[in-house]
Amino acid sequence: MLSGEGSLKAGGRWNASGAFAAVYSSTRPGTAVEEAFQLAADFQLAHDDLKPRITCGIEWELSSVIDLTVANFPGWLKLSEWTREDFTKINDSGFETLCQAFGRAVRNSGFAGILCPSLRVKGGINLIVFRDRMRKTDVARVLGEAELKKYLA
Repeated sequence: MLSGEGSLKAGGRWNASGAFAAVYSSTRPGTAVEEAFQLAADFQLAHDDLKPRITCGIEWELSSVIDLTVANFPGWLKLSEWTREDFTKINDSGFETLCQAFGRAVRNSGFAGILCPSLRVKGGINLIVFRDRMRKTDVARVLGEAELKKYLA
């Protein structure tokens, strides 16, 4: 749940496949669910192709996060344009997207995460976490972990 292995293998909006792991999460459960279903629609997956998903609460305490939910961006940061890039198509052509390059730069600068508006859910906010950049004082805790283990056994 907290490894980011899936994004390391497949990539995502903020990380290219094989580059580094990122944990994609949302600040509200509804946003996470809508993001997952919209992703399936984007790839035109049939119902039989949908993989099981588990929604769980995660408590994050991070000391260094870039907040892209604020409106006063520098002129060069074209977030609304960058987030609309078709990262799968661009990656399949052998290139990294601008969002992925920005995610890499944020991670390489030592930040543990990016707080950003959801592209798919109006008013939704996502948190992308780079586990390998978390400090010793940072926290990632799955809420209800004991109950979750019962269902995954």
